[in-house]
Amino acid sequence: MKKIIAFILFSQLFLLAACENTTIFSGESKDWKIKYVSSFDHDQSGYFDLVIVYIGKEPAPAKINYEYSLANKFNRKAENLELKDNKVQFEKVACDDCGITEDSTIPFGIQYNNKSEIIELEPK
Repeated sequence: MKKIIAFILFSQLFLLAACENTTIFSGESKDWKIKYVSSFDHDQSGYFDLVIVYIGKEPAPAKINYEYSLANKFNRKAENLELKDNKVQFEKVACDDCGITEDSTIPFGIQYNNKSEIIELEPK
C-alpha cells in the first residue's frame, strides 16, 4: 500500500513539473482583433503565439507594422508584414524574458494605411 501511495505522489509531482505556465491576452478595436499567448515551462524557456486579425469593413491593408512591450522587459517590433487571409500569425516563437503575469496589460501598437492605433490587450 505504501508503494502505491508513493507512486501516486511521485506521479503527481512529475505531472506538476512538466506543466507549463500560459497566460492569454486579447483585445480588439473596430478594425483589429489581437490574441497574444505567453508560455513558459518548468525550465523557464519561453515562447509566444500571436494572432493579428483584420476585422474592419474596408478592404484589408496589404501590410502592417506592429510594436509592443511586455512590462518594459521584452520589446518586439515588426515592419512590412503581409496579411494572409486578413491575418498575421506567429506560433511558438522562442523568447527570453517574455513571460508576463496576469495582472498586466499589453499596449499593442499597430500601423497600417497611414493610420495607427494602440489596442490594450487584457488578460483572459
